[in-house]
Amino acid sequence: MGTGGDRYTRGMSEKDDKLPEPIRRKLSVADPAQHLQQLVDTALDAVITCDSDSRITVWNSGAERLFGWSTEEAIGLRLTDTIIPEEFREAHTAGMARYLRTGEGPVLGQRIEIEAIDRSGRRFPVELSINPIRNQDGLGFSGFIREISDRLEAERRIREGEERLQLIFDAADEGVWDYQFDESGRVIDAFHGEKARQLLGEDADRLPADRASLFEEDRQAVRRAWTLHWEGVEDVFNFEYRVRSSDDDGFRWVRERGKVVRRTKSGAPLRVVGSVVDVTARRRLEETLLIAQKGEALGLVAGGFAHDLNNVLSIIRGHTSILKHNKALDLAANESLDVIELAVARARTLTQNMLQLGRPMQTQRRATPINEVLEETLELSRPAMPKSIHIRHRLELTAQDVIYLNAEQLQQVILNLMINARDAMEQGGSLDLVAFVRDTPDGSRRMAVIQVVDSGCGIPEEFMETVFEPFFTTKGAAGTGLGLATAKKFAEDAGGSIRIVSRAGTGTTIELELPLQAREAPEPAVPNPASSDRSEQARILLAEDHELLRPMLKGAIAMGGHVVDAVADATGVREVGLTARPDLMVMDIDLPGGRGNELAEEIRAHWQAEIPVVYITGNSSFNVGDDETTALLRKPFDLEHLINAIDRMLGPA
Repeated sequence: MGTGGDRYTRGMSEKDDKLPEPIRRKLSVADPAQHLQQLVDTALDAVITCDSDSRITVWNSGAERLFGWSTEEAIGLRLTDTIIPEEFREAHTAGMARYLRTGEGPVLGQRIEIEAIDRSGRRFPVELSINPIRNQDGLGFSGFIREISDRLEAERRIREGEERLQLIFDAADEGVWDYQFDESGRVIDAFHGEKARQLLGEDADRLPADRASLFEEDRQAVRRAWTLHWEGVEDVFNFEYRVRSSDDDGFRWVRERGKVVRRTKSGAPLRVVGSVVDVTARRRLEETLLIAQKGEALGLVAGGFAHDLNNVLSIIRGHTSILKHNKALDLAANESLDVIELAVARARTLTQNMLQLGRPMQTQRRATPINEVLEETLELSRPAMPKSIHIRHRLELTAQDVIYLNAEQLQQVILNLMINARDAMEQGGSLDLVAFVRDTPDGSRRMAVIQVVDSGCGIPEEFMETVFEPFFTTKGAAGTGLGLATAKKFAEDAGGSIRIVSRAGTGTTIELELPLQAREAPEPAVPNPASSDRSEQARILLAEDHELLRPMLKGAIAMGGHVVDAVADATGVREVGLTARPDLMVMDIDLPGGRGNELAEEIRAHWQAEIPVVYITGNSSFNVGDDETTALLRKPFDLEHLINAIDRMLGPA
């Protein structure tokens, strides 16, 4: 290199003199054009310069790599003949002409994305920036071009991933959020999806524990769960809570999950992401299931409770029946016995109501004359009515108007309704029991209508939609909340309906509508083959496990002149029944060591005879068919009913 120094070598230092000779030769370029070409060739992008006629004047090595034309091949060709796809060529030519004419070029001095084409015909996206330049030959244009296929593909994958993620959240009906904080814990950026905004409203910009719509009863628990995660004690924030809404219930349940994804070195959160989803429907379903489970549990508990209680009630009712046959009792004593019988009936009604709500009752249905049931219910209820309540009745049904149902259940329902009416008239009033026939609107069916009408306090309007729900009561601790719920279930099971017409302060009318059926002519009596040759005195096998009820039943049956073998369990049944053939069996169903009905069949099979059986039970799920050799009495029952059932099953002496 000369000592005078060219401007391209003058800047070399003594340190540069120590570089290897090939590198020193490259750094000491004397030709400015050659130096410029080297600079252009070192660019990673394609650098192309053209004149005002779009003819290429500069074509660097980057352009060679990108488009496949060598510099020697490209120089002098037009851009429209090399890198511009056919459909853009006309627009390019028009744009060049417009710029030369007006000096305006919309794409000049900007980065634009467009498609290019290489020598092989491959089309690909590029980022292009074009600027006009002045040189010794006049006006030219310099362009920097880079292929962006990889970038666009990466963007496409990101976009598809975001869309896929959004579809997943939409399918899950879940909203997302993202909070960023400074080191002091102040929110500096808050992002939330559209679903999160729908669920949380303006609260979407607030942290879970600070949400204004959060139920106050839940706020402390939410804040504690959030703090435990915020401080790093718990790995995630995962909590369900209520927020106020315009729904019928006034609130919705949401489940929110969050996780701190970035912290400072000292552990302070810098970013937390999470999601929120409406779980109201699931919560309500769980509540419904819980109610159902409670009902099932109640049924299981009530089954054992009813068995024991019905045995006790049978004892009370049995001794009451015995006392009522004592002619020496005065009027006051007989009235007391009436009250005891009513109390027993009410207690039995409560146990049966609980059983019906806890599990389905498989009761035996028969053609039941309605008037007979209503008249008996009236007599049963009178001792419980104070003198301040005037009872009236108008029963327009005939002996031919029957309903196919269980008479005991109907009596329990009507008795419940009358007792409810009594409780609604603390200051007295009138109670009407009305029954008549009504045709359906289309005339296809005849319905028995039973109304219980009182002049009491009425039912507030806000309670009308909930009075039929189990355990709902306006009586406080004095009510069970089972009466109307049981009545509704009974009516629906019978194919009918129940409705209430009431207003606070004006009394209440409760109307049962039940389908009538034509009464069938009674079949001629058929002699009982098992008892046709018996003597007046019969051998009766009594199986009852309750130690107080068994001797009372034995004494009552023996008063009819029968020989009674009383046993307490399955072992006793087999010892007696397989040794001496009984003329009739009185069998409790739930016996220690076996089921009464199975034991009865075992005795029948041993003697090869259809020995009559009267089943006595408080088990509401047990029933008998229409077999003439079996009868069923549900505890508690009158001793008179038992004696009549025995006499009917044994037939004439």
